[in-house]
Amino acid sequence: MKQFKHKYYESKKKIAVKISRKGRGRTVIEVENKFDWV
Repeated sequence: MKQFKHKYYESKKKIAVKISRKGRGRTVIEVENKFDWV
């Protein structure tokens, strides 16, 4: 799943990777909602 997350964040934006590092307990869906406007 880590590979999928990394690919997902990379496809969206590098900023998402930074947020994913801060919020390790966050799920892909939660991050997707926050970056839905990106």
